Amino acid sequence: MKTFSKKKAIGITFVVIVIILSFPGYVIYKTIRNDHALNEHIKNRLIPNIKDGLSLYFSSEEEPVLPVIQLYIGKSELENLEQQIVNKIEQEKKESIFGSNSFTFVPAKIVDDKNIEHEIKIRIRGDMTSNFNHGLENATYRFNVIDSSFIYGKKKLSLVRPILENHGFYGYLFYKYFKNEQLISNDIRFVKLKFNSEDIGVYMLEEGFSEELITSNDRKGGILLRFKDDCSNYYNSYSELVPYQKKKVLADSTLLRQLDIVHTNFDAVVKGEQSPSDCFNIDLYAKYFALCDIFMSHHSYACFNAKFWFNPGNQLLEPIAWDPINFVRYKNGLDLSYKGHNYTFDSVCDNKCRFPIHYMLRKDSSFLDAYSEYLYHYAHNGSIQNFIASYSSEIRVLEPLLFKQNFETVDHPEWIIERMAEIKRLFLASNVVQASYYKEGNVLKVKSMTQLPICIKTISFSDTIININQMLLPQEERKIQVLIDLNEEDIPSQFKLMSSFLFPETEFKYKGIVY
Repeated sequence: MKTFSKKKAIGITFVVIVIILSFPGYVIYKTIRNDHALNEHIKNRLIPNIKDGLSLYFSSEEEPVLPVIQLYIGKSELENLEQQIVNKIEQEKKESIFGSNSFTFVPAKIVDDKNIEHEIKIRIRGDMTSNFNHGLENATYRFNVIDSSFIYGKKKLSLVRPILENHGFYGYLFYKYFKNEQLISNDIRFVKLKFNSEDIGVYMLEEGFSEELITSNDRKGGILLRFKDDCSNYYNSYSELVPYQKKKVLADSTLLRQLDIVHTNFDAVVKGEQSPSDCFNIDLYAKYFALCDIFMSHHSYACFNAKFWFNPGNQLLEPIAWDPINFVRYKNGLDLSYKGHNYTFDSVCDNKCRFPIHYMLRKDSSFLDAYSEYLYHYAHNGSIQNFIASYSSEIRVLEPLLFKQNFETVDHPEWIIERMAEIKRLFLASNVVQASYYKEGNVLKVKSMTQLPICIKTISFSDTIININQMLLPQEERKIQVLIDLNEEDIPSQFKLMSSFLFPETEFKYKGIVY
């Protein structure tokens, strides 16, 4: 009898619990069913990623042979680095210090894949806590070779987990392709890392900023520069350009003269006394920005990431491709949350503080012409698709290894291809402007309806044609004074506006109303 009562009590309790939980469970179920962004994410991202993950995990691909790098850090130095991490995390809890780097170097040793030993100094690298909050065996490191030797011809390098270097293959392809297109880019390679004799998996070995970066990109001399303090506290003005290896530059009369030229030209452009083409290599910057639009790598030329090389031959600044992480942030968002967001030129060209170089170059017609031409050609000529395909076999054998290491899919070249398709569609537009003309004041109000720079060529009233020839930035609205040699009562009720892309010069006819 007691046993029966106990079973009955348990049964009643279970039923009561089910009843209590059923209503909130129903609410949760309906909420998820009605969350279209979440459903789209599950359908188009989560489920395919799970399928890809299972395929990668049980892949039969033979494990690739990678160079082995052995890192040795002493016990007291390890304790030093661990304490620095603790201090950094505690400091971030108290105040916002993102962008500041308080990590200091400790002595260490590296043995390369040729069994050559190198004396180094090493520190933690990175602003985001993901670079250092998963233990020293997963941290991001920056190190300098301090003896007379070189590692792959370099003195300054970084060790980064692939997941933290722009999800591995995306960052890898970014650096490789930009260098392929004669833009300065850091060397990067996959290595196996042994940490104090323990095999801890695959890292990326990335070149740092020193004179070897110049020579490895087939340049000679000059100086490497960046914005002072990563542009912090410069919200209403441009930050100063400062050189890497500042002590060396200040001690060398030739390099010091070059630095003076940089400051003189840059300040003159800021003040509007010189054209951007007197300070920047317009052709290379046009190519760089066009490729960044295709790779969705605007993070690369944000103020705190902008890097420069001063070419002593033509005395112009060239861009350095660096840290394209925004691609990952865009594409990992729930699809519906980001639809309609514009990743191209117009989302950054007016942001003076965050994208200062873009803000300067947008005023230069030669830059806009070259940018448009590069964007069109790269979206149409197939070179990017062919380049990605040339790395497919390397990626195919590496990806299962990286997935098992992080349990995250890393190869999504189709995102770049999809982006190119979006850009192709921009060039197929049937109309690119909206406009109205007002007799009072003789004002043409015109707005760009495209994400590409355009030229407003002419406006015509019946047989009267007036040249305008003004460039409009993407999504820009402008009032243009248009004087008509007609009496007000003779002005027709409609006008015709001719516009075109800068490249190719496809013309568009727009009929507007006169008010």
